[in-house]
Amino acid sequence: MAVRAIPHGWRSTARTAADWASHLAEHPRRRYWLLTHDGEPAGVANLEPHPDGDVEITTFGLVPEHVGRGLGGYALTLALRQAWATEPLGAESVRRVRLHTDTDDHPNALRNYENRGLRPYDVRTETVGTA
Repeated sequence: MAVRAIPHGWRSTARTAADWASHLAEHPRRRYWLLTHDGEPAGVANLEPHPDGDVEITTFGLVPEHVGRGLGGYALTLALRQAWATEPLGAESVRRVRLHTDTDDHPNALRNYENRGLRPYDVRTETVGTA
């Protein structure tokens, strides 16, 4: 079995064309943005509207070369502006913007989210088994 490297730990970078076609068909409302800095890819932000006016930031992150350069706050501000401007699904306006995080995220991620006005809504503890 061949093992494919996954750049930046992002599973999406290992998708084949067929995998992408299936993924896009499963998420027809999701929108994808490439964040750039000085013309170079710096990160990604993906948004998906949900019923009742929720918009989820399904993916947000910077590539390692751009981490620690002061871009995360600005990039998240842009993603949040886009989320609030997204056409709501089943509501007159966007009611809430959601973003999931976990302990695998950058150590400054939660502080960045809170500094941009996001607040914890739900906290869960999951145990990952070792096979």
